[in-house]
Amino acid sequence: DEILRRSAEWIPPRRRAYVVEKARTANRLISGFLRGQLTVAGALGVLYAVGFSVIGIDLALGVGLLGGVLSLVPYLGGAVAVLASSVLAILEFGFDWHLAAVLGWYVAVQTFEGFVLTPRIVGESVGLHPGVVIVALLIGGDLFGFLGLLVAVPLAAVAKVFVDEGLDLYRRSSFFGDDGGAEDGDAGSAAV
Repeated sequence: DEILRRSAEWIPPRRRAYVVEKARTANRLISGFLRGQLTVAGALGVLYAVGFSVIGIDLALGVGLLGGVLSLVPYLGGAVAVLASSVLAILEFGFDWHLAAVLGWYVAVQTFEGFVLTPRIVGESVGLHPGVVIVALLIGGDLFGFLGLLVAVPLAAVAKVFVDEGLDLYRRSSFFGDDGGAEDGDAGSAAV
């Protein structure tokens, strides 16, 4: 809030209210993104811990929660969870069904996270459709790699603020508005 207040002093007074409003909206969306990411990380930690416990892995709670916390960094949490639980399964049971169950549970959790948790929880927290979240992650990852995955959704949320503003300005423009008397049916034929 202090940074926003000091930054607002640099904006011309006639534009200050508008810019501060947009900055607050972007700030709210980014805060929602962070809360959504924390919720997803918590859910992943619980899913890993429960699944690895059911499989019979020692230290399942610790591995699951560590995987959940580290999932705040894309790929890191999942990698740590699957590697640690796989090593523990091999050390405890050898190469048997426990290792296959760990790998299967990891794939199931990652699929659920990628197609359900992140798009729905993070998407709702920033006001983006789940499909937009997936597309933003794909584009961000493709263009900028790991860094793109970190910033794709917050940037898409901020872009949404400006796109919504642009659409609002367009709808209020004379170009979009009524042409002064043509009926709805006549407007289409008059434009052709």
